[in-house]
Amino acid sequence: VIACESQYSEATMDSKEAAASSYEYEEDASYEEADDQQGNSSISKLKIIKTADLRMQVEEVAKSSSNIEGIVKNYKAYISNSSLNNSTYRIENDITIRVPSEHFDEILEALTKEAVFINYKNIGTQDVSEEYFDIEARLKTKKEVLVRYEEILRTKAKTVEDVLAAENAIRKIQEEIESK
Repeated sequence: VIACESQYSEATMDSKEAAASSYEYEEDASYEEADDQQGNSSISKLKIIKTADLRMQVEEVAKSSSNIEGIVKNYKAYISNSSLNNSTYRIENDITIRVPSEHFDEILEALTKEAVFINYKNIGTQDVSEEYFDIEARLKTKKEVLVRYEEILRTKAKTVEDVLAAENAIRKIQEEIESK
């Protein structure tokens, strides 16, 4: 959110990259999908990242900035970036906010209530379900392999070379799991 205020107490809040900053979060959206011809259905979860860009004018930049901080706290969000620019003719406050998915719409509505005038509002979504479930499946497989190597280490490794080879494989798999 960027706030602008002239010497005549006219103020605007802009956001160069965020809806009253950028709200990026993962939202679980359910939808039904037909399983078979008998009408049975299963619920699948979508993983959506939603962002909003908002540029708005406010009465008083300092007061609105303080109100925005309160709104952020009320919705268990946090400010990840804030940049105040005070020039001769205007004050701009650019704020980036990270919001939990369940509060995205509520916080956006609360932030727009701070506005005297909304100059710009853009909401976008990105479906990352495929990547999320792919990584989740790979992680599950790696954990299963880790368990097998640990079992080999406990029961089948008889020589020092066998123990070192199993421990090395376990180390590599644990690093891969942690990086995912």
